[in-house]
Amino acid sequence: MPFTSLHLQSIKPSLPQWNSLATDDMYAWSSETFDAHVRSAVRAILHEDSFRYDARELLAEQQAQRSEMKALRHEWKRRCKELEEQLNALTDATESMRLDVEELRPQAVGPPTPPPPPAKISSVAPTSTLLPQHTLMPPSSGVDPPLPARAATLADAVPEVWEDRLVKRVQQLIADSEERWLQRVQGEIVQPVLEHVRRLMSAHQSMIETVVESRCAQFETYVDRGRHGWEVQVAELRSRVSSLRGDTHRALKDLCQNLNMACPGL
Repeated sequence: MPFTSLHLQSIKPSLPQWNSLATDDMYAWSSETFDAHVRSAVRAILHEDSFRYDARELLAEQQAQRSEMKALRHEWKRRCKELEEQLNALTDATESMRLDVEELRPQAVGPPTPPPPPAKISSVAPTSTLLPQHTLMPPSSGVDPPLPARAATLADAVPEVWEDRLVKRVQQLIADSEERWLQRVQGEIVQPVLEHVRRLMSAHQSMIETVVESRCAQFETYVDRGRHGWEVQVAELRSRVSSLRGDTHRALKDLCQNLNMACPGL
C-alpha cells in the first residue's frame, strides 16, 4: 500500500496520522538529536578535560627541562670561560717572565767594578803575567816604588784586560741561566698547569655528557610511558566507539523493524 494513500483509508481515531507528525519530531529521533547524543557520548569517552590537563602538564614539564638544560649549559660555559681566562693569564705571565729574562741580558752587562787593591805582593803576582811587559818594568832608578803606588798602577792596568773576560763570563752566565730557567719554568709550571687544565676540561666534558645522557634517558622514559598510556586510552576509545556503533546499528535495526511492524507499507 503506498504511503500517500494512507489519508484515504479509514483509520482509527486513537492512531495519529503520518502527515500530522513533523519530520523533526517523528518518533523523537531526529538527526540533530542523534548527533547531539553521539557528540555527548564521544565527549564523555574522550575525557577531553583530562587530555587537555595532561597535555598542559607535559608541556610545562618539557619547558622546565628545557630551561634547566639551558641553565646547565650556561653554567658550564661560564666555568670553561673562567678556565680559559686563567690559562691565558698564565700564558701572559710566562711570556712576561721570558721578556724580563731577555731584558736582563743587556742590563746585567755593565762596567765591572774595579778589584780591591791587593794587600800582598804575592796576590798581585799572578795577574801581572797578563799585563804587557812594559807595565811591569822597574823604574830606571834602582829604588822600587812604594807598595801603594805600585798597587794603584796595577789597578789602572787590570780593567783593560779583565773587562773582556768579565763581559764574556757574564754573558755566558746569563745565557746559561736564561735557558735553564726557561726549561725549569716550562717543566715545573707550564706543563703541569696545562695537564691539569686538560684533565679538568675532559672531566667537565664527561660530566656534561653524562648529565645530558641521563636527562635524555629520563625524558625518553617519560615519553614512552605517556605514549603507552595514550595507546591504551586510544584502544579503549576505539572499543567504546565500536560498541557505540554496534548499539547504534542495533537501535536503527530495531527502529526499522518497529516501523515495518507499525506500517508495513512504509
